[in-house]
Amino acid sequence: MDLHKHIVGDWYHGHRGSPQHMNIKLDQELLKLLYKQAVYVSISLFALLCVALYFFWGELPKHLLLGWAAINFSLNIVLLLLVVAYRRHAARIENPQSWTDGYIYLTMLQDIAWGLIGPLSFMVENDLYHLLTLFMLGGMSAGAIATRGVVFKAYFISITSLLTPVIITLGLQGDTVSDAMLVLTVIYLLFMLSVAKSYSDSIRKNILLWLDNEKLVEQLRDSKALVEEANHGLTREIKQRMIIEDELVEAKERAERASAVKNQFLASVSHELRTPLNGIIGFASILEKEQLPFEQQGYVSQIGKSANTLLRIVNDILDITSIEAGRLKLYEESFSLRTEIGEVEAILRPMAQQKQLVLISEIDRDVSDWIEGDPNRLRQVISNLLSNALKYTNDGQVKLHISQIRTDDSQVVLRFEVTDTGIGIPEESLNTLFDSFTRVESFETRHTDGVGLGL
Repeated sequence: MDLHKHIVGDWYHGHRGSPQHMNIKLDQELLKLLYKQAVYVSISLFALLCVALYFFWGELPKHLLLGWAAINFSLNIVLLLLVVAYRRHAARIENPQSWTDGYIYLTMLQDIAWGLIGPLSFMVENDLYHLLTLFMLGGMSAGAIATRGVVFKAYFISITSLLTPVIITLGLQGDTVSDAMLVLTVIYLLFMLSVAKSYSDSIRKNILLWLDNEKLVEQLRDSKALVEEANHGLTREIKQRMIIEDELVEAKERAERASAVKNQFLASVSHELRTPLNGIIGFASILEKEQLPFEQQGYVSQIGKSANTLLRIVNDILDITSIEAGRLKLYEESFSLRTEIGEVEAILRPMAQQKQLVLISEIDRDVSDWIEGDPNRLRQVISNLLSNALKYTNDGQVKLHISQIRTDDSQVVLRFEVTDTGIGIPEESLNTLFDSFTRVESFETRHTDGVGLGL
């Protein structure tokens, strides 16, 4: 859309709105006005030629009068042929100035021929014919304003060609009346040139105003087209976005439904698994108290350990589903931090002793013993961290260190650090440490159980 607007704008301002184009349009419109009046000019000249022949017939030599009339008649016919040629080619004219020049030069020849009637009239020794000639030439000069005054150059050449012969003739007479008529003719010439200049300027201004209005209309039309195209584009874009939005909403709803079904399934399976697991753990505990052979005692111990491991995994699954469903609750109650850590250490110490590891817990002296929080979740988190460290440590020690970061009247912030001498975690795998169902695969991790539920 933006590209289309740029191209249209460049074309309009660089072609339609350029001064050169405006000048060509102006010349074309002036040319239309010139040739539009040319037919009426020819008809008028034919009639005026007949009047002149009537008045001067018998007063001037016939051969001279007929020769003058033949020249005017021929030039008038040529003017009509030029008008016909213009009308045939008007739609295809690219250089209006050449047609304007052709019209001006042809009418100049006409006006020179008509101007010769002035010297011819002074061959008649009658002032009435002299006055009649002056009135006829003055009328032709006045009428030429409407027909040729649209182009001042055309009128200037026309009136000077028309009146120059009679002005020269009057100047050569040498009498008072002729001198007075000469002065009046010159004044009339200057006055008509002034009127023609004003008329020509007015015509040009009107045409330029019309061209400006036409340009404005074209700009409005182009702007309307661009706005409509932009509206269509915006409508299409809005429809596409609405479709995408509907698809996103539908995909979100499907994902939520799938997540709800998954959580419901995991919760149901976890609850169903805990019942038989508790039974297995209970019976394994009873069997361990019986006097069984050493080999069978080992089997029973492994059954109990495996069942407890599986129960922890089930509990983790329940926690994950509760977190995703937003139903995980944290309880606040007062408890002894050192007591809770001691219980976790007591539960995990057999595992450490079995692997001949040293399990150490250190709590800084400035850490308050009695705090408020959820002791069950704290034991679960610390148990997961320590059991994970014990799982991947084959020799050495696992250490839990608790320090105080800051405290105020309403809360205390503690730092729990678990360090071990185990296999460690590669730096590139640290960002997946807390991802669900993710394990850092290595030769050592393949020898340990777990599904990678995440810390």
